[in-house]
Amino acid sequence: MRMGLALTVWQNVEEQHYHLFLKLLGSQEGDISSVVYFSVESFEARRRMVSRMVHYYSTSKELRIAWNKIEKQLKDHNESRNKIAHYGIYYDFFERDLPDGKFEYTFALPSLQPSRSNSVNVLLGRTSDEPAHNLGAAELDAYIRSFGALAQSISKFREDLIPVNGEPSRPPSLPPPAPDVFPPPPLETDYNEPVIDHSR
Repeated sequence: MRMGLALTVWQNVEEQHYHLFLKLLGSQEGDISSVVYFSVESFEARRRMVSRMVHYYSTSKELRIAWNKIEKQLKDHNESRNKIAHYGIYYDFFERDLPDGKFEYTFALPSLQPSRSNSVNVLLGRTSDEPAHNLGAAELDAYIRSFGALAQSISKFREDLIPVNGEPSRPPSLPPPAPDVFPPPPLETDYNEPVIDHSR
């Protein structure tokens, strides 16, 4: 549920980013501008393209400072979005010896982790022992909130973006406002009780 909600909120980030692209271009929403933006399939490439457009857009120092902060968040949060889209759900478990040769197994709550079959992840340092690559409900909740806040920041930046030489002659169409988004309620933890295996 959290994965789906986070990815849906991320789509709002991309929608706000597209309308910022229109504002920078001084263009109305339409088929041609849409094709130009969305034909670049990688969001990372679109992020760089729009960032370069902002660089050449004549505006204030304060807005450039605001954009630098948004730009870093776009880069970092896009990497977080990719984790949600590409990591798998795993259940870590822990074994403990008990008296009389018995064992106790404790299963952790599910978490998103890099594929254990992908050796490239290991080479890149993407392993489940790193907190940034072992995502539980709390981390996904944080992503949901930060993606929503980022969409609102882009929307506000677009609204504040007035070139020093005046508005473009054709103001672009406005997207719907970025909504407030909240994570779902906490996971039930009843099934997190230790499971004891007496068969060994």
